[in-house]
Amino acid sequence: GSKNSQHLNGTAADFVIDTNELSLDKAFLKLKESPFLHYGQLILERDWIHISLGVPFRNLNKCYESFKIL
Repeated sequence: GSKNSQHLNGTAADFVIDTNELSLDKAFLKLKESPFLHYGQLILERDWIHISLGVPFRNLNKCYESFKIL
């Protein structure tokens, strides 16, 4: 990753869904649409979801970025 990655300071994580009850796509949408989750980035990768914390760990103008990488 990047030398500026939030993973390096513990403010970002990647995770998988280990259940048949909820797909990765559905988990991503639930997180994205949650009014209680304030994130910096939310990315649906091929096999996992990346999430990072927002302010003060990420500039406000770069918060709430979300997208899928297929």
